[in-house]
Amino acid sequence: MTTGALDPARAGSCLSESVSATLAEMAFVDAIALPQGVASPGSGGPVATIDVLAPLSLRIELGFSDALRARIVSTLFAGEAAPGGAAGDAILEILNVIAGSFLSLYFGPGTPVSLSLPRYLRGAEAGEPVASVEFDAEGERASASVLSVRYRY
Repeated sequence: MTTGALDPARAGSCLSESVSATLAEMAFVDAIALPQGVASPGSGGPVATIDVLAPLSLRIELGFSDALRARIVSTLFAGEAAPGGAAGDAILEILNVIAGSFLSLYFGPGTPVSLSLPRYLRGAEAGEPVASVEFDAEGERASASVLSVRYRY
């Protein structure tokens, strides 16, 4: 198990690449990372989060504007209405893919990982920010963050 801290610049670069590639491949959305300190327009919607338990304790958070979330879900369901809770699950699956991509880029392919189930954040949770990236996703807002967390067992 890796015990060192994440390098913020490298984590931000891997996170940016993971989000951009996953959105392009799964949802046909071009997401371009904005320069640090440049906020993308708009906000909204719940934040999807996944905890990484190994090789290092961290959390990955993903936020989309409501309009971008609806567009992604529409694309994933080929323009049909998503059944039941499938719309929310689709965003969580995208986060799951982003997390796997990020971990593979950062720690190397084949590194054993342990992930929690992705979920929506229902309130503020503790974590030390490591890297945060804002995106312009074809005129809509997206954001992704990596936080260092400690778990109590």
